[in-house]
Amino acid sequence: MHKIKQIIESGGFNEEKEIIIRAINNLYEETLDENNTTDKLATEILEPGEVKYDYPLENIKQEVRNTLKKMFESKEFKKFGFKETEIKTSELNQKETFSKRCIVPKMLYGENDFGIIWKFHNRFFCQKWILSMLAHFMIEKNQVDKGGTIMEFNSWIELREFRDFLEVTTKGFIDKISSNEDLDQLLVGFPSNSTKFLKTPRLRKMKQRKIREAKAKQLEVVSMERFLSQNFRVLAKKENEDTRIAGACFEFGLLEAINRNGQILINFTQEGIDFATMENPVINKIAKSFRKNSLEQKILTSNLTMNDFDPIFSKDEQKFILEKIITKFELENKIVKRYLEKNRINVKEMIEIFLEEQKNYMKWGKDVAGEDAVNEYGKGKATTIMRRLVEIGQFKRKKEDGFDKSGKKMQVIVYERI
Repeated sequence: MHKIKQIIESGGFNEEKEIIIRAINNLYEETLDENNTTDKLATEILEPGEVKYDYPLENIKQEVRNTLKKMFESKEFKKFGFKETEIKTSELNQKETFSKRCIVPKMLYGENDFGIIWKFHNRFFCQKWILSMLAHFMIEKNQVDKGGTIMEFNSWIELREFRDFLEVTTKGFIDKISSNEDLDQLLVGFPSNSTKFLKTPRLRKMKQRKIREAKAKQLEVVSMERFLSQNFRVLAKKENEDTRIAGACFEFGLLEAINRNGQILINFTQEGIDFATMENPVINKIAKSFRKNSLEQKILTSNLTMNDFDPIFSKDEQKFILEKIITKFELENKIVKRYLEKNRINVKEMIEIFLEEQKNYMKWGKDVAGEDAVNEYGKGKATTIMRRLVEIGQFKRKKEDGFDKSGKKMQVIVYERI
């Protein structure tokens, strides 16, 4: 019971029932026979009324983007959408008078992370993917024709239902992309699947195949739950406080949420709409590949490399991330601006900039730059910020010959401005 309480307080689950169901499902996965009948039998253990989504990834196409854009611009969306300060629950088919907005706390991850993006939100493409999937889910939930005309509409989506949908679509995306190891960088920040876990040294040492495969499936479930929790997490509610919510899409200002009598509903913000409707080179290329038949799709996916996904974001998306997302994090914005002033920067310079800006921002009374622990901390944070800038096409990472403190030759990492 103590462990269950800790799990609930961590924000991953809302009640004991959810934890027990997850535990049973995990144990069930471990008992599968060699023929692996997961897909067939999984439908038998779903709760009454729960939907098992079968979402074809080839639906990621231009027509959906156009439909979505028209839907966002419609009078119906504006009526029910983000501009309302309080949402009357009569519009949400409820008897209660109001639904209260969920609050994103200003300090979520402790003093050392104040003013910067959390280190585990280490790539922006994950959020682009999530917004795209929410857009598809919203269109599926509402009656919208190909011309964008809305027949029946409600822009607020139930969080748990969307999480189920996102889990299935994300697993499908990962399974297809991970079949090509040259595309591993595209999946940074996404969950790992059982196939990838089976290749790890720890599992390869296990002699019994059934145990090895069961462990890989268990790790896959944990990895997916971590991904969902990092992006959608309702925090433990304190007495007389509004419901608090965390996760990259909320912290970046792309989604908002309301609490309707204990049920969490989510919706796009205006900035979320803007980012969701921007064309993305990766999603466009993947959609083109997925629309082929299975044999052609396999050949196309196997021939793709990360060079085919350069850049990951369009110019409009790059500008949006720099001006609309990063600027929400005051310290990170200061550090990014200083990085962008450089045509070439090495890891040592990055750490020095990070620690200097953090010290000024936090107004620390002591000189921390010389402390090994803080320097190591700064190295990790400085590198994470730079990797995001590499992802959005502002820098390129290069390896060059260099020397260590003793004068011995070694490879060093430098970043060059694009």
